[in-house]
Amino acid sequence: TFIAPGAPPPKDDEDPNLRVVLPSISTMRNVDEVVETCPCSEFETLKALGGLIAAAHVRLATVADFKAIAAQATANGDSATALKAYRLAVGNAPSDHAVRTTLAEMLLAAGQNADAAEQYHIVGTQLSEGKDFDAAIRAFGDALKAVPEHLGARADLLRCYIRKKDQAKTLELAVPVLEELGKANDLTNAREIGESLVVSFPKQWEFAVRLANICSDLHDHEASIVHFTKALDSISAGARSDVAAIYEKILLIDPTRTDVKMIELNEAFAVQGLA
Repeated sequence: TFIAPGAPPPKDDEDPNLRVVLPSISTMRNVDEVVETCPCSEFETLKALGGLIAAAHVRLATVADFKAIAAQATANGDSATALKAYRLAVGNAPSDHAVRTTLAEMLLAAGQNADAAEQYHIVGTQLSEGKDFDAAIRAFGDALKAVPEHLGARADLLRCYIRKKDQAKTLELAVPVLEELGKANDLTNAREIGESLVVSFPKQWEFAVRLANICSDLHDHEASIVHFTKALDSISAGARSDVAAIYEKILLIDPTRTDVKMIELNEAFAVQGLA
């Protein structure tokens, strides 16, 4: 909890709280830091702070306080203090998109691209949760400008396009993102995105196969077979080799599946008009 000076006390006020504690109070210090810098014991300092707060000589710091400090620091050419003030402002109001975006911009200007990307990513996530997909897409785009290889931002950007039902952008990003998530062994996120893709593109059997492979890697063999079967249901009539490959994968997962044994493949092809 950060505190700030409140209403100035009367000049003739002899309260020992003022003489001992008030000089240690600054908007850029939290209560723990005030306790550390005060010559009194922790108990005496906290008791004194209680008295000062009750008399309105001390108050909780606000985002406006931190912004004012940042503005003054910037005017003085003190970018480090300005940056610290905006970090504190974000801590004070973590859901304030404008404040967090300003922090991201300041971090980017300071060459701290990784931290800037994280802040843009958080903004995008918050906006996406509020279903402001266009603004979220811009924020994720800013994160990727700061750090092009930021996989979290790329995955969440894809999620936005899926939820926005932008099929062109979804198809552009889907395979690269799934492959990157696979390389990073982030199979849980890959599965979640794969499930969304299968719902959005039920006729794109390749997505069902990718999802089935992901489920297999996660050792969810039952789900893997379900998605391989869905792929078979939507695969094109000319994709004989793909059908055979899918049957082979099912058998690798469950060799007891007599319904898809290789000796019965010709019959299976005939059922699908592929013999």
